[in-house]
Amino acid sequence: MYSHMTCSEISAELDEMNAKEAGLSHLHTRRQYRDNLQARFLQTGQGDGEEAGQIAVLRGKRKAAITALEQKRSLHSGL
Repeated sequence: MYSHMTCSEISAELDEMNAKEAGLSHLHTRRQYRDNLQARFLQTGQGDGEEAGQIAVLRGKRKAAITALEQKRSLHSGL
C-alpha cells in the first residue's frame, strides 16, 4: 500500500492519521462520558460506538505505514 510512496509522503500520511485519531478519540471520550451518565441514571448505555472501530482500523493502517517507513529508511541507510 505504501510501496509507491516516498518517506516524506508516508510521514505526511502518518501526520494525517494522528490528527484523525485525535479527533476520533475525543469523540469516543465524549460518547463514553454520555454513556456513563446514561448507565448511572437510566441503566442503559450505547456501547463503544463507531469511533472505537474507526480508531482500531486507523491504528492498523498507522502500524503498516510505520513499518513501510522503517523499511524504506533502512534501505536508504544501507546505500
